[in-house]
Amino acid sequence: MKQLELVSRFGTLVALAAVLGFPAPIVAQTYTFTDLGTAGAVGSSANGINDFGDIVGSRFSPGSVSPVLWSGGVTTHLPTLGGTFNSAYAINDAGVAVGYSYLTGNSASHAAKWTGTAVADMGTLGGNFSSARAINSAGQVAGCAYQAGDSSCRATLWNGTIPSALGNLGGIGSTSYGINAAGQVVGSASAADGSRRAALWDGSSVTDLGAGHARAINNLGQIVGSTAGAPEVFGAADHAMLWDHGSIIDLGVGRQANAINNSGQIVGVSMLGVSGAGAILYHALIWNGSAVTDLNTFLDASSVSAGWVLSSANGINNSGWIVGSAHNQITGVDSAFLLTPVPEQETWAMLLAGLALIGVAARRQSQRRSARITS
Repeated sequence: MKQLELVSRFGTLVALAAVLGFPAPIVAQTYTFTDLGTAGAVGSSANGINDFGDIVGSRFSPGSVSPVLWSGGVTTHLPTLGGTFNSAYAINDAGVAVGYSYLTGNSASHAAKWTGTAVADMGTLGGNFSSARAINSAGQVAGCAYQAGDSSCRATLWNGTIPSALGNLGGIGSTSYGINAAGQVVGSASAADGSRRAALWDGSSVTDLGAGHARAINNLGQIVGSTAGAPEVFGAADHAMLWDHGSIIDLGVGRQANAINNSGQIVGVSMLGVSGAGAILYHALIWNGSAVTDLNTFLDASSVSAGWVLSSANGINNSGWIVGSAHNQITGVDSAFLLTPVPEQETWAMLLAGLALIGVAARRQSQRRSARITS
């Protein structure tokens, strides 16, 4: 818990530096691994993280899935809309989380928003089902929803409590998975020929990015995803992809890119093959520029001997903290994890110097405010 407390304070410092306009250099030579635990269930997964180190995800029990918040070393079981299958996918810096929750009786699921420990039903486009997948700093939410009579979900944007269907690429179904601060939305949409295409929605226009789906977009407009038709059917023949303002960069076969931060760091997953027992083997990855690294190479010897394997990296914040799902080969448990970068000594020195500058700037701002008030 002390470790989580430390990284939470560090994240607050980084976010404060960003607000005041100071850079926050993070040069990771290695990472600290934290098992976030199963939150009292048989398994868990971390899906999203904000710049203050708040993490959301799911806990798995026989016959049920529940949303979870990990914040400052405290695990909170989030409320639901009454059903037994629920998940939180993303959280913004204001601490507002989004996902989906089944209603009582499990006859329908609705996009859900959590503010603190209160849950709100975000509704649908008239059908029985919707799901929220991403939220930006302005509170805009991206996901998908059904209209009455629909056979497929439609990419949807919620501005406040009002859902609006986004345009399509000539086919029927679409969905959105990511949104940035400018309100640009990414996901996938069916073309007229039925093929699944990665898509970018920017205001009233929709752009076909090519075969596959887009999972995330950063504030610079860089987009990541894969050539798979949907994340749930990712396979060994699919390629992780980066779309960078007209450039299409192949990040390798048998891989899927799940998230990208504003520094261009990308995290995702690689399919390694099939074990002797018939289980598919996955490893979490990070791309730093042109270099791709298996995140398991950063695990310390004690974590490896304890049986941990990082199977999927699902989110990364602007400080380079990574969350996802880990599998324990000894106990058989799947558990949410957090990786925090360990800066070099030079970076700590720069950070401390930055903290001093932040203090000076804050005092000057306070003095200017006092001078204006007295004058």
